[in-house]
Amino acid sequence: MKRRHANARISWGEWKFIPSDKYHPIKTKGLVGEAYEQAVEWRKQSLRYENNLYAVNITEVNDETHGEMWQWLSIKRLDREIIRDWRHLQRIKTELCGAEREAIEIFPPESQLVDTANQFHLWVLPEGRFLSVGFRYGRSVGDALQAEHYGARQRAFELEDTEDRTANVVFTASDIQEKRPDWSVAECTEFLFGLQQLLGEGMRDRGWDIINAFINKPKKEE
Repeated sequence: MKRRHANARISWGEWKFIPSDKYHPIKTKGLVGEAYEQAVEWRKQSLRYENNLYAVNITEVNDETHGEMWQWLSIKRLDREIIRDWRHLQRIKTELCGAEREAIEIFPPESQLVDTANQFHLWVLPEGRFLSVGFRYGRSVGDALQAEHYGARQRAFELEDTEDRTANVVFTASDIQEKRPDWSVAECTEFLFGLQQLLGEGMRDRGWDIINAFINKPKKEE
C-alpha cells in the first residue's frame, strides 16, 4: 500500500472522540516497568480526539503554584510526519479548547529537553486567565496583499481558515480593491483598519453592510 505524501492535500474533517480502548495498543518496545505503567495511566486519564489529519490527547494538569487546572494537548499527525504549521496548532487549540483560551508552547532549557518523536505539545491556560506577555492590542489578521504593502510576506488563507473561527479574515484589502480598483493598497488597508476599530466584534455581522454603504462613494479629490 502506497504511503500518502505528507504534503498531499487532506481535508481537515470533523473531530471525533476516540475511547481509550479503541485506538491502537501502546507499543511495548522500549517501555518496561514503571514507564509502561505511566503510559497506560496517561492514556486512561486523557481524552483522545482525531480528525482527518491529527490525533490529540487532552489531559488535565495541575498548576500547583496557582492551584489551577490547565489542559495539556499532546498532538501528532496521523501519518507521524512533523508539524510546523502554526495555523494548524492555533486551530486545534481553538476547536478543542475554545476560541478565547490562551495556550503556550514551551522551548525548555537544554537540561530539560524532551525530543523523542514527531509529537508536539500545547498547554492551555484556564478560561479567563492570560499571560502577562504577548500581543494585547486586539485582533490583527491580514492577507498577502496587505503584507506586501509593508515589505513582508504572508501566505494566502485557505477557505477553511476563514470560516466561523476567524470570520474577520474574510475582510481583506484584496476584497476591497476588487470593488474599488482605483483605491491603493494603503487606502484599502486604512479603510479596513478603521472599520475594525469601529465595529470590533461586530465586524462579523455588520462588516459588509458598512463596506457596501461606503464602497461606492467616489474617492475624495485631493
